Amino acid sequence: MDTKDYRQVVSDMSITSSKSFNDFVYGWLVLHSICEDEERFVWKRSFVFSKMEQEFQMTRKTLAKYFDYLLEVGLVADGGDKWVITDLGKEGFWIAADILERLVLMRQRYVISIYVYLVKGYWVAGKTRLVVLLDNVKNYLGLATNSRSNSHIITEIFENFREMGLLNCQLNFDQSNVKRYYVLTGIGKSNYF
Repeated sequence: MDTKDYRQVVSDMSITSSKSFNDFVYGWLVLHSICEDEERFVWKRSFVFSKMEQEFQMTRKTLAKYFDYLLEVGLVADGGDKWVITDLGKEGFWIAADILERLVLMRQRYVISIYVYLVKGYWVAGKTRLVVLLDNVKNYLGLATNSRSNSHIITEIFENFREMGLLNCQLNFDQSNVKRYYVLTGIGKSNYF
């Protein structure tokens, strides 16, 4: 498979639900990685915490915490003068580089993980229709299911996806008009495989 225009990202819930995982930091690394000799990496000189603070809009200490987690779980490895992005094999989720770039440019945590969750679920559902409960998305992200602020964050991200033409989805309510859920009926283009 020619992966030049695609990137592989993590979709494993044991990672996405960790408070120490930041998909924006991880996605940025994957997006900006170079592929040589079937190895994907970022030069260390181009990823220096003190220089990346503004890019990530977080302190050096916070960025280092999220990066250390990537090292700890093996998503990134020390390759001397470069940070090597781990090939996830069959466990990885392939996403078009241009879509990943659009998600990274949103500069928001959870965006990439939610997008992967939705597209993967849509694909598993036969690419026809997927009912998405916000509580299931919160669980995938390791967020409290009883928090309205978490619901608001997720709903806002869904709406951004819809406005950007990445997903066709509609917000619905259950019979008691309390529980919110989305119905996903399509994706913007063939952006995964």
